[in-house]
Amino acid sequence: MFDGVRQIFPATKGGLRGVRKEDMQGGPVKKILSRTLVIAMASFPLLFFQNCGQGFKSNESRVLSSASCVTSDCSKVNFDPNQLSGDCAFNGQTVLNGQDTQAFLTSSGSSCRSETRHCADGVLSGTYQYKTCTVSGPASCRFDGKDVAHGQSVPAYQTSTVPFGGACNLQTRTCTDGALSGSFTYAGCAPAQPASCVFDTQTIAHQGYVYAYSKSSVAYPQSCSSFRETRVCMNGVLSGSMSFASCTETGPASCNFNGQTVPSGSSVTAYAQARVMRPGSCVSQQRPCSDGVLYGSNPSSTCETYDGRSCRDGWGQTVASGGYITLYGTGEHPWGASWYGFPMPTVNGVPICRFRMGFCLDGTLTTNGATGDIRSCADPLQGPVNGVVVVDGKGYPYGIMP
Repeated sequence: MFDGVRQIFPATKGGLRGVRKEDMQGGPVKKILSRTLVIAMASFPLLFFQNCGQGFKSNESRVLSSASCVTSDCSKVNFDPNQLSGDCAFNGQTVLNGQDTQAFLTSSGSSCRSETRHCADGVLSGTYQYKTCTVSGPASCRFDGKDVAHGQSVPAYQTSTVPFGGACNLQTRTCTDGALSGSFTYAGCAPAQPASCVFDTQTIAHQGYVYAYSKSSVAYPQSCSSFRETRVCMNGVLSGSMSFASCTETGPASCNFNGQTVPSGSSVTAYAQARVMRPGSCVSQQRPCSDGVLYGSNPSSTCETYDGRSCRDGWGQTVASGGYITLYGTGEHPWGASWYGFPMPTVNGVPICRFRMGFCLDGTLTTNGATGDIRSCADPLQGPVNGVVVVDGKGYPYGIMP
């Protein structure tokens, strides 16, 4: 078809050689050209034109435009110098209409996946984009800023930390030719540190303990240990409920003995007298104190012995303290001061009387009722003088009293 056109209208740089404008507008050339173009348009979508600028050039069985043509409606149509209508473009190359080409998914990799793409009226089937593919080693992967070789695995964690006592969620991710399996994103995971506890301004570490008391003080005989518990800290939670950090034991009450403090449970030496005259001696006892009560009765805190003062009777006789002296007196007559109205009887002129023993104690003479008004007397109980009792100047045998 185009051979006929080329014979009639040889293409030149300047247009249709040997064809006048008048011939194009009418006459035999116009008729021949019209018939030729009708045949060509049956196979190629060429539009009728008035002037093709730079014209046509021969390229075997193809008619190519180096620039553009103006259609009958004066619109401009562009042409690829290397592609006719119906061909397809693929990766910088032309695939002829009706022809196939091989395409690859990637340009390189451990294997090359391909597909056949077919050109049909300017539409190229398939989706692979690469004309060539080079087989290379499997690609490595990247995880946590480090390379992971093909076929190697790395541990990965869902989170970088978990609450104390919790468990880290682990996942093994494997690299397969640049693709890393799994989805966890953390290379490490650590449980959070356990929380400490605070008790009465005191910090207690996790698993540490402190003694606590239900009372701040107790009275004797109670003991603080009876009101104590051990509180243990576990991750910020303190066991137990007692609220006092310390407890004071109030001891038993002490005793007072003559201004001296006697602690409960101890004793003090006490004396019956503060002073004891010799030959006497101090008598002591131990007085125990129990919670404020002092047992025993001795009143004195101290005791001393001393020599007592001597005594003298009315006649100048001296007796040491603690000694005895014989005291006489008419009042000690066994029959009283008189006898049947007669004067006091005498024995050889000595009044008849009885004596009593006086006792000297530290200068004090105890007479035991003796008057001591006479120095000496005859004691009828010891027997009469010469066996005669003289009464009123008359003598009577002893025992034969008138």
